[in-house]
Amino acid sequence: MTTPDISTRSPRDALALPVTYREPTSAAESKVSDIWQEYLKVEPIGLDDDFFDLGGDSLNAVDMSLAISEKFGVDFKPGFLLEMNTIAAVSKWLNDDEKPASIGNLICCRKSGEGPPIFLIHGYFGVALPHPEFMSSIDQKHPVHAFQIRGFDGKDEPFDRLEDIAKDYLASMLKVQPRPPWSIVAFCEGSWIAFEMVRQMRNMNLEPQCVILLDPALQSLQLHAEQVGSRVRLFGKQSAALSGQVSKWAFAYASQKRKFRMFKKTGAWIDPKLDEALQHPRVRKRLYGFSKAYSGKYAAKLKQRASDGQGGLGTLNLEMHNRFDDGATANASVLLQYAFWKYHPGKPQDFPFDLVISNERKGSWNKPLSPFNVYLPNRRLVQSGESHNDTISSMTRQSSQRIQTLISNALDQFYSAKN
Repeated sequence: MTTPDISTRSPRDALALPVTYREPTSAAESKVSDIWQEYLKVEPIGLDDDFFDLGGDSLNAVDMSLAISEKFGVDFKPGFLLEMNTIAAVSKWLNDDEKPASIGNLICCRKSGEGPPIFLIHGYFGVALPHPEFMSSIDQKHPVHAFQIRGFDGKDEPFDRLEDIAKDYLASMLKVQPRPPWSIVAFCEGSWIAFEMVRQMRNMNLEPQCVILLDPALQSLQLHAEQVGSRVRLFGKQSAALSGQVSKWAFAYASQKRKFRMFKKTGAWIDPKLDEALQHPRVRKRLYGFSKAYSGKYAAKLKQRASDGQGGLGTLNLEMHNRFDDGATANASVLLQYAFWKYHPGKPQDFPFDLVISNERKGSWNKPLSPFNVYLPNRRLVQSGESHNDTISSMTRQSSQRIQTLISNALDQFYSAKN
């Protein structure tokens, strides 16, 4: 949980909020108000002021939920702020004697709706909290749940294998929705969690109706090497044998390069993307010190994107980098990265995944031996015509409109087949 900077608070009047200020009166309301003012950097905040109108986002939600949980001795999830988005609503929940039990790796973003739920899978950092604008284009008949990695709030032991994460998510999804239809939406790196969930579902003789992968990334070390190999041509043609050999060379070369860089920084000849790295104190310290030691160049790049008006997810990633310390949040997120790095899909899946591809990554699909084409042979491509950040955004209506269209089409086919 980050420490708020109280020196930069904005006056409430500067926000032109749509509701009249109503002052907190009870002890609980005052304590919640203090937390909101600290983390949203606005003062004063009234009982009816909306979390998102005050500038709240996923990071604020995580920090504020941890602060509320600690202050009141309760288990307050970040997703609660989607429905309890005012101090009055949070205080009412705190005073309620019977609080519904929540699933540790699942955030309920919308409870109501008579239709089948939609399950969202996060990307690189382990949590995805959709903005109200994003939710506004998801049909009101669908409840919405977002996965959060175990250990993010310090209450569970995190996983370091993607197969285990997928198994854990699948168990929670089936607890919420025991029978079909199932609709899954995965952001960026989380696409491989969805891929693995589909594999495990099929091993259980279950079939999801719609799985949408938003601009998948190749964080897997082996898949990245295979992508390098897929670019190689012999006499103008691609060769599977040559591509495979080049992939092995690329994997070995990248590992040696990472070892050399880590040796220069820590004196340890260790590949920081292999499990053994976390056992070395100096390497571990460097891996957890994202903003200052491990991702200075990336942070600078994100700062430049933000200053150029290209914030979005990049700005969110920068703030996530800057907030990590050697605590529960950092530990869970670092282990998630290792899970992505180590994962390999093994066999192709012939499931008809819907892939929404950005302008930056559409070139990756033009090579027959690209991992995307090898392991997702029956995928259906949808070109977003947007940047990567916009394609995977959980903040915009345009992104959710595409998702809703794909889900609606899949569900129409499902119900037609049943009839």
